[in-house]
Amino acid sequence: MSNRKKKEILRKQTEAKKKKIIIGIIATLVIIAVAIGTILVISNFGKGKDNKSEPTAPPVAGNIVEDKVENITKVQISNGEITYTVNNNVGFEVEGYESKFLQNTDLAIQVFPSAATVPYVKKIEKVNSLSDYGLENTDKSVTVIYNDGTEFKLLLGNRLSDFEYYAMTESDGSVYTIPAEVYENLMKHPGEYRDKFVCSLDDETVKNFTIHKNGKKEVTVEIDENFVPTNNYQTTSYMVTYPYSNKNAALGVLQYMFENIPDEIVAEDIVEENPSNLSSYGLSPAVLSLTITDGLGTTTLKIGNETDGKVYLMCNDSPVVYLVESPLYNAIKDFKAADYVEGFIGLHNIADVSSINITKGEKSYSMKLIRDNDFTNYMINDIVVKEKEFKQLYQSVIAVSAKDFVQDTPEGEVYAEITYNFTDNTSIAYKYYNYDENYCIVKAMNDLTGLVSKEDIDGVIESFTKEN
Repeated sequence: MSNRKKKEILRKQTEAKKKKIIIGIIATLVIIAVAIGTILVISNFGKGKDNKSEPTAPPVAGNIVEDKVENITKVQISNGEITYTVNNNVGFEVEGYESKFLQNTDLAIQVFPSAATVPYVKKIEKVNSLSDYGLENTDKSVTVIYNDGTEFKLLLGNRLSDFEYYAMTESDGSVYTIPAEVYENLMKHPGEYRDKFVCSLDDETVKNFTIHKNGKKEVTVEIDENFVPTNNYQTTSYMVTYPYSNKNAALGVLQYMFENIPDEIVAEDIVEENPSNLSSYGLSPAVLSLTITDGLGTTTLKIGNETDGKVYLMCNDSPVVYLVESPLYNAIKDFKAADYVEGFIGLHNIADVSSINITKGEKSYSMKLIRDNDFTNYMINDIVVKEKEFKQLYQSVIAVSAKDFVQDTPEGEVYAEITYNFTDNTSIAYKYYNYDENYCIVKAMNDLTGLVSKEDIDGVIESFTKEN
């Protein structure tokens, strides 16, 4: 069972047992009291040693109201934007705000302790005008209704500092300053208590994925079920099945992509439930849509516009727009379909090769392996070299790769040619034709036509020149 499912079961069990929840709230009250005590210790620690120390929270002087959480029937909160009520029932019912993502218990555990005992920093004895404190006609308040039918109402005003806000009791009109932490706990929008978990993914069991960009299918990659490993380094292989027909996928690109697949996607914020205008988020159609099948199932992520380093996102058919940080999107947003295809023009096993000939214009270069039983001579341009030196050059030759794949026909003036001769007396010649100022065009070993940088070809030939 996943951690996510365990969490949901635990939450349901907790909501079904009011007594355990109340105990949890009381424990939270103790934690808050300890935290306030810690603040007091920290605020007095080191006084007189450093006159330039950062300002700290002032100590509390007492409590405006002090009661037990279990004596509260409900708490009504108006934060200037919304008025809602939290009822102290089994599971804690919330009235005035609806969301299928709302974590009622988390909200109650935050609200009830803060409403049961409200500390103050100082009591203001002389009040000239309530408007000076933002308390005249304020639309921010907390009303606590107790089991015996009595009520306590606290009106909330302006911020005094980073550590204090003004508050006033409705019953006697006394004005206080209260700790900012208490104010912020009570004035949070209930939407902040929504579950921001989006989905789980498993990068180690990816079976296939398809990417659409702006509603147009870009690429499909599938695991090669028929792949037989020949070493311990590559245990799986993937094929690009769209827009190409079963071409080997570039493992380096896939590794980079999979490394950026998170185990869980958790949103920074829930932007809108049941959105009315998806196009405003870049989600109709989505800037990028990724449908991925792994060991956990199939998940579709629809990714929209970027904003402040984050992106709008929807998952599967859930009618909610999230705001998330997405390293996965950043990793793949600029990839084209061709980037997912293995780009090597001629990737041949050195064990099968007897020699390589390279020509450019009137100049030619060669690599040869002279095998005699268990001994091999390595030659570059007919000069015997060390095995390491030979293999380094060989790797640079087979590393020549396409920057892109095109539908054009390789023809015209030959810029360079690389011919592989094999131990079975067969050979393959790769002719690089002039394409434009920067690129050659060539038919690769996967039967696709690729564009190769002339700079890359010249770099290989330059390596031969150095060896010579």
